[in-house]
Amino acid sequence: MWRLLRRTPSRHPQTPDMLQDFLRMSTEQALFRFEGAECRERWSLFSDAEYGGRSTSSLEQATSSTAVWSGRTEVEIDEENAAISTESGRRATKAGWCAMRADVSHDGWDLSDFHGIRMRLRPDDRRYILNIRTFGILGGEDVDIFQAIVPPAPTPGEWCELRMPFSAFHLTSRGYIQANQNRTMHLGNLRHIGLLLADHTTGDFQLELEEIEAFRFGEDEMARDGGVQEMLRNNEDMGYNAA
Repeated sequence: MWRLLRRTPSRHPQTPDMLQDFLRMSTEQALFRFEGAECRERWSLFSDAEYGGRSTSSLEQATSSTAVWSGRTEVEIDEENAAISTESGRRATKAGWCAMRADVSHDGWDLSDFHGIRMRLRPDDRRYILNIRTFGILGGEDVDIFQAIVPPAPTPGEWCELRMPFSAFHLTSRGYIQANQNRTMHLGNLRHIGLLLADHTTGDFQLELEEIEAFRFGEDEMARDGGVQEMLRNNEDMGYNAA
């Protein structure tokens, strides 16, 4: 669910931070605010360059409250230097992706009382994926990976707010959605949060980020908004039972 913002969102200058946090704490929990090096340095960057590709990215401070993840994806791969799979013995043949990921395993978050993830961002027209990794078992791995496709922005290049209910996330393995979706995220046992760009496109990208939060829909929305009510039903059907 997108909402277009007229300008970069900011805290009200006449309201003390402590009061603003108190007013918001029942419906929102800030996970990341991109306000400086302390937040920015928590994110690790990855790309197909590790496997013989040519894609690159960086995460730089843009303003006092925002950071820009930008770079370039290249779908062509250097066949001579392509990594060899330990499972199949074949060289990598696919490229064109970049990712950023933060380890949250020691943050102590429990998002069970929330309805989803909200981001304040200024996107371009590329197709991004939001990843959440939780501790679990799938195919011998120590994490379950859930992914949600970020829908196209209403106006690329403008500041927007995006709310994604937990039911938008699907269990995946090696980038593929699993047929069996009877597993839900362990919202009290998160390991990583990340963003992925892998839209099979060669070209530049730029995504400016201000904040990532867990959110609850407001009481008025839950009572009156049919779209919100449908999202809550989908959450419940998937096993996310926050009241």
